[in-house]
Amino acid sequence: MNTLFKLSLANLKHKTARTFYLTALVVFMSFTVFFGATVTLGLNRGLDSLKTRLGADIIVIPRKEANLHQVEGMLFSGKPGYFYMNKSVLDDISSMDGIEKITAQFYLASLTADCCSSEMQLIGIDPDTDFVISPWLNQAYSGDLGEMEVIVGSDVFIPKTGIIKVYNQDLRAVGNLEKTGTGLDITVYGNTDTIKRLLKSAQNLGVTTYSSDPDEMISSVMIKVSRDYDKGKLTEEINKRFTDVRAVENQHMISSFSEKLDVATVVIKTVVGGIWLLALVIIAFAFSMLLNERKREFAVLRVLGFTRKSLLISIFYEIILICAAGSVIGVLLSSFWSLQIKYFLETRLEVPFLFEDYGSFILQGILTIVSSVLMGLVVLIIPVLRIVKTSPEAVLREVD
Repeated sequence: MNTLFKLSLANLKHKTARTFYLTALVVFMSFTVFFGATVTLGLNRGLDSLKTRLGADIIVIPRKEANLHQVEGMLFSGKPGYFYMNKSVLDDISSMDGIEKITAQFYLASLTADCCSSEMQLIGIDPDTDFVISPWLNQAYSGDLGEMEVIVGSDVFIPKTGIIKVYNQDLRAVGNLEKTGTGLDITVYGNTDTIKRLLKSAQNLGVTTYSSDPDEMISSVMIKVSRDYDKGKLTEEINKRFTDVRAVENQHMISSFSEKLDVATVVIKTVVGGIWLLALVIIAFAFSMLLNERKREFAVLRVLGFTRKSLLISIFYEIILICAAGSVIGVLLSSFWSLQIKYFLETRLEVPFLFEDYGSFILQGILTIVSSVLMGLVVLIIPVLRIVKTSPEAVLREVD
């Protein structure tokens, strides 16, 4: 450790109050920058993840039993739900023009009770026709899902036995999906026969009021529209022809949510930018005032033999130490509060939120720290050079 660095460190330790206030300002600035960047990136990644998982162009649901808010809750916030319609709807819609692919899904919600491991959404798919979920399920499990075998979202707890109990039936978890930051993270996927068997068990246990035969029912129809066919036109045709169901374009559902998210993101960026700029101005003003108050101290050091270069390095060491310490503390505090806001956004505001992977998260923190230090040096370089270039004799005469 060189002499100039030791001198700067000793000076900071000696002036504890001054060091504390300056460090607190840097903490405030770095906290705001890192927190704002983390939240906006998390929101954008969550929405992008949701878009890539939906797959279908149009979703058809029963008009009376289901509503868009319920579907959005299942997709965005993981609120378990279920609704059913007669499976004949699938055949009727399949005969329409403009359909490239079509498949049905079957939904069921488990309970937080003795009969179930936890509350979660269960989705049954038809492996022969599914084009929505299978492509990314295959990333977690390369085999075919057998009877009572499931693939689970990243937030579904799997016991060491690998068995999940739902309505007194044992499901064997054969795969675990990557995190999406959406309601899909607490979803369990199996083939349709498996999920219908669970509903029958629920009926036998008397924990559901639904009494119709599950084999005659489906929950939704997913449609991929032919490239040369208008999605809006097909949606309108389905809604006109079938009065008991409702067809919705997935993109419209996401767009409506995306617009709200965009507004929130703009507000966050504006607030963060304003606070960051204000903090930077305050830091520059505070440091400049303190440097000006220490002119006599610097002049004495020059008289004792310090060169301009040595004095410049000593001051820069102080700035770097304060900015580095403050930004590290700010990033650590911001990391903690980012976890809290993630929980709040997902559970209270029902929006998808996905953190970067740990490597990217750490890199973002390092970049925030480095940028805070560099920014501190940049905004203070002019007042520091002005102090250093002033002759010690002039300063001492001015003080006398």
